[in-house]
Amino acid sequence: METQDHIAITIFSRHHGVETSFVTSLGDFGLIEIIEIEREYYFPLKQLPMAEKMIRLYLDLHVNAEGIDVVMNLLSRMDDMQHEITVLRNRLGLYE
Repeated sequence: METQDHIAITIFSRHHGVETSFVTSLGDFGLIEIIEIEREYYFPLKQLPMAEKMIRLYLDLHVNAEGIDVVMNLLSRMDDMQHEITVLRNRLGLYE
């Protein structure tokens, strides 16, 4: 597997000023997908914006990994509800 579509956890952690153990704990909670390639741990680049959002929660608001898990689940539920509201509004528009 090639690493061009992945970012090394050590590089990401160093760049953002967090411990690698914190980033791996995000993987333990299933918040990011961590893979091992040639004795180095990586996560997909497509998850970079979400990982950076979690790092901001950790650094700026001092939310631990467990709290980030809760926040991300709530944000996901909010997105789902917003989508459902949009669908229902569109269906309601058909009857007006």
